[in-house]
Amino acid sequence: MPSAIFPRRKQLTKRTYVRIMVLKDVTDMENGICLKGSVEKIKILKLEETPLIRFTLTVDKEEKQNCLIRAHSLDFLYQVTEGNAIVIYGRKNKRNQIVVQKYHVNQK
Repeated sequence: MPSAIFPRRKQLTKRTYVRIMVLKDVTDMENGICLKGSVEKIKILKLEETPLIRFTLTVDKEEKQNCLIRAHSLDFLYQVTEGNAIVIYGRKNKRNQIVVQKYHVNQK
């Protein structure tokens, strides 16, 4: 590979590291899933310091997605009730559930 595209470690500057990190975050965002729908069936699976919460997101009348949230789960319980419209961003796990990393509650 040409050294102009991928310089050696000694040639990397702080600015180059920042550019590489920003590009990595952009590609990670492209691999995620973003969905908008209404919340149904909120259930607490594990009650620990940070609880594990499962809920069903109804995107269309026919399409339902099972979702898990651990990060900011206490805020999620406080803000969201069944029937609320939310937008979620996350990734699918091995069981084809969406692990939510970010969410936004749509205010009416």
